[in-house]
Amino acid sequence: VAENFRALFENYKFHYEGKNFNVTSSIGASLIDTGVVSADEAMSHADLACNMAKAQGRNRVHLYNPDDRDKAGMAEDMGWAARVREMLEHDRFQLVYQPIMSLSTGDVQDYEVLVRMVCTDGEIILPGGFMPAAERFGLIHNVDRWIVARAIHQLATLRENGSQVRFSINLSGKAFEDSILLPTIQRLLKETNLDPALLTFEITETAAIANLSAATRFIGALKDIGCQFALDDFGSGFSSFTYLKHLPVDKLKIDGSFVQSMAQTPVDQAMVQSMNQVAHALGKQTIAEYVESAETLQLLKEYGVDFAQGNFIGKPRDALMNLAPNVATLTRSSADNLITLKVEPLKTEPRLRGES
Repeated sequence: VAENFRALFENYKFHYEGKNFNVTSSIGASLIDTGVVSADEAMSHADLACNMAKAQGRNRVHLYNPDDRDKAGMAEDMGWAARVREMLEHDRFQLVYQPIMSLSTGDVQDYEVLVRMVCTDGEIILPGGFMPAAERFGLIHNVDRWIVARAIHQLATLRENGSQVRFSINLSGKAFEDSILLPTIQRLLKETNLDPALLTFEITETAAIANLSAATRFIGALKDIGCQFALDDFGSGFSSFTYLKHLPVDKLKIDGSFVQSMAQTPVDQAMVQSMNQVAHALGKQTIAEYVESAETLQLLKEYGVDFAQGNFIGKPRDALMNLAPNVATLTRSSADNLITLKVEPLKTEPRLRGES
């Protein structure tokens, strides 16, 4: 029966605005036998089977099987997706801000905006814990829009109160596919009267290369309205330098895997220097991620890298909105000429799960 329904959908075609369209369906089915104790359980099994049909390529039927190898992972993702929906509905995501320091002046004016899921028990889930499920279940565009809207409104409030900060907003790898996101950004900038030059948008190199033409159009459209764009995790791809010529980005964020241990690794030092030189030759600024020590910071300054970001500079925190405009200013230590933050560290660390 389910296969007949699938075939009916597949054979159905309709004509709209001069174009022909066809419809396909993914169908999940569940047997109702003595092992199923309620209608809710049967529906849950069918829902799980439907999502497995989608994961296997769509336009197919999948019958629920308790022994499916991917069942546990799919069920877990469905649980995360439900939590993402709840967070969006009740506005319970949280933004945190990590300082990005200028290595030429020692100033902190830029902050990367990151999202966290805050659970009712106080546990904080990092994006690596819930973003894959949001992407898998079609919620990622809603998360992107929530982050952008909240960040723009908060930055506008900060600027109205005299702060000189700028925001760098992390977008998902699916942002290029969201036809609503760009008009949303334009509308928010108009509503808040915020200078677009105060915003940088970030996307990973891997996501940009995977859809190069869409990435180029999206980046170009944002730059046309006055925003800047940064390529995150630069150097993680196999053909980084080849694709770089085709992406109209303003900044490169050197992948943290090269930076984190570079003080002890000559090869990483050479890689960072090379990426910095190529970026500057193309007129792009550089940001080193995962700066975890004074030695690494000093090397980056010697190499001429433009900005540094990492726990040594400052951990992501939610206190930015409560800080006075000048609280994150920096000074140089007369002892070692290294740059130190005046901001006090958090007294306690929350419980974290996930990545980035």
